[in-house]
Amino acid sequence: MNGQHKTEQELLEALYCNDSATVDSHLGECEECGQNWRTLQERRTELLRVEEDIPADFLAAQRRAIYQRLDKRSYASSWPKWVPALAIALMLILGVFYFQPASSQFASNKWKSESDAQFFSEVTIAEQQAEPAAVAPLRGLFEE
Repeated sequence: MNGQHKTEQELLEALYCNDSATVDSHLGECEECGQNWRTLQERRTELLRVEEDIPADFLAAQRRAIYQRLDKRSYASSWPKWVPALAIALMLILGVFYFQPASSQFASNKWKSESDAQFFSEVTIAEQQAEPAAVAPLRGLFEE
């Protein structure tokens, strides 16, 4: 024995890839790995045997039940195909009629330049203050 046991992953790869030659030499030397190998082979054989034991009449009944469910029309498929398209068209038409562009007074450059000037003056004032204005109400909460 070389001292290294094969992992379960290595044994599974050898079992399912039909590549037992890579582990055969080790399995002859290591009893523990040989036992694991035999256990995995037995489990695989049981699983394959179980799949074959399903009766054909059970599968046929299951297939018939599936086909019956597929034949029934669902609630969603009972709607005509043009109803969703009509709903989308109606929403677009309503959106076009209720859309109102912004008034022209906000679009003029006069308002824009005055609001920019006011904004920059407020920023300058806030920058020159030692303490932000938002701190004053908070300071009042903690002073007695």
